[in-house]
Amino acid sequence: MVIGADVVSGAQVVHGGCANDGTHFATSALELNAVVRRTHKVQGSYEAMRTNILYSVLLVATMATQAVNAQDDAAKVVAAEREQSFVVHLSHFTDDLHRAFMALKTADMLVGEKVTVTLYLDLEAVRLAERRQDLEVTWGSSPTTLGELYTRFTEKGGRVLICSHCAHGARVAPMGARPNALIATEDDLRTMWLDADKVIDY
Repeated sequence: MVIGADVVSGAQVVHGGCANDGTHFATSALELNAVVRRTHKVQGSYEAMRTNILYSVLLVATMATQAVNAQDDAAKVVAAEREQSFVVHLSHFTDDLHRAFMALKTADMLVGEKVTVTLYLDLEAVRLAERRQDLEVTWGSSPTTLGELYTRFTEKGGRVLICSHCAHGARVAPMGARPNALIATEDDLRTMWLDADKVIDY
């Protein structure tokens, strides 16, 4: 048994055979070098494969992010193009004129192109929609009357729905309601609430 130095690996390698058999030593060294080269080649293939996998994962993640962003942008465009629906809910009238004025002012401010606004009246507020009720009242320093706000709101396309139960209690009949005010059915109210994008409560 002879111990020889392997130049490629830098370590001692045990070779079989006698010291005078130079051909045998050369063959063993060549075989070892071939093994080392194959090992390096396999390692290089694994590194290349891992790099390719990482690139593929990053590419898929980037494409997915772009797809999500595109969907979000499309949803925003659709939302901007369609009409928005607001419900302004009012439960007060002469018991709290400040709330009544704020509700009418808000409804009047919002109604317009691509924005539908429903003024929903219940409890004490149903009297506001009664034809015989005097709306020539003001609040604070503003000279604008409640009647002017109501007329302006409805002429701009705003609609007024009245709670049927509250209207019955206040003895507000359909014929006694103001122009553009409607005593709502259950179907009217269901549609109003389900279609509303936002509800403002007074």
